[in-house]
Amino acid sequence: MACKEKNLAHDTGRAQRIAQLTALEYAIRQSITVREDQEEAALPAHLASARSHGVRIDDEPTKGDLLSAVQTLVRAVQAAARD
Repeated sequence: MACKEKNLAHDTGRAQRIAQLTALEYAIRQSITVREDQEEAALPAHLASARSHGVRIDDEPTKGDLLSAVQTLVRAVQAAARD
């Protein structure tokens, strides 16, 4: 029974992480209203949130670069959840 509870807690934590990363991805997308916005510096709040989830990126990434990094992490976490 303890093993089952441990797996459930792990799955719940992973689902929460995916939800948080997906919310961050959405927030970054919302800050890019036109294509040219992708070349602007990423917002500090988005950058801090991404780093708190383990995204490693240059000191001053563009919004487009940060979005790409977060999308990659979302896909990796989702793939790990399927395994």
